[in-house]
Amino acid sequence: MKIMTERRDNERLRKLMDDIDIRLRDAERLRNHADQRQRRGAFYPDRRHSDRVPDISHRDRDDER
Repeated sequence: MKIMTERRDNERLRKLMDDIDIRLRDAERLRNHADQRQRRGAFYPDRRHSDRVPDISHRDRDDER
């Protein structure tokens, strides 16, 4: 009887460890996904483009004079 109980406990422990592994992998994937989006500027699109677009509004005003 003791051997059966021990085996059953070992199986439960393995299942719990497998569940933890799966959840840790999912959490790591989500973290990497969020990090990649942040690096690409998905959260701050204005900041990403602000240095690429020159400010030409003052040129238009000068041309109208």
